[in-house]
Amino acid sequence: MNSFDVLVDLLKGETTVIYGQPMVGKTMATVVLARYLHDTTGKPAFLIWSDANLIGEYGDFLKEVSKATVKYVTKPRDLEITLRGIKNQFATKEEKPYSMVVIDSITGFQEAIMSREGIDSPRTALLLGRLSQLVTRELREISAYYGVPTIMIAHQTAIFKPDSPHLGAFAGKTRKPTIVTKALRNVTLLIYQYIDPEKQKPKWLIEDIRSSKTKVDKFPKGSEFILEIKVR
Repeated sequence: MNSFDVLVDLLKGETTVIYGQPMVGKTMATVVLARYLHDTTGKPAFLIWSDANLIGEYGDFLKEVSKATVKYVTKPRDLEITLRGIKNQFATKEEKPYSMVVIDSITGFQEAIMSREGIDSPRTALLLGRLSQLVTRELREISAYYGVPTIMIAHQTAIFKPDSPHLGAFAGKTRKPTIVTKALRNVTLLIYQYIDPEKQKPKWLIEDIRSSKTKVDKFPKGSEFILEIKVR
């Protein structure tokens, strides 16, 4: 089993949040996985992009690499409509229309607020928490019913790592706020991505996994995986 087979085995049927600092290769990881799934299943992934840096030549390059169906969405309402459309395609087609569904990134929908108030502001976390709760519920239905990986990418913020030493206490509190728990309620796999300092390649750390006993035994919390990709 090669490294990508292992990652697909981990993600299959799960609703995953992959988060981390900017420029650690979160988007590239899903693009490479999309291409691998396309080549092995014959089905494209569906990538929903919200980040402005995915517009233009770099985005065009990633589209070509991924062989995925890509839609650029910036408004939460349009995101909800897009997800419902994807669910309808799964429900009405005889074969699975897509090999994976990815939202990149959920934090992209609140960029205006974050630019004004900061990534760790309470208002940013509240709005991201509400949207994330809705989105992960929709993704969970797809992954649970049809067995395909669904992924939500997020930048490291107070909503996804409130105890981060880089962000400090959440709104002056040391305990994780209720909104964080609600936002991650439907997530079955939480992965932190960072750059391995020795190999200079992206690395996944499983921070939480709520799946079958077989999968949890195979991929316990604390497991780490090097991604054999280059970060541009």
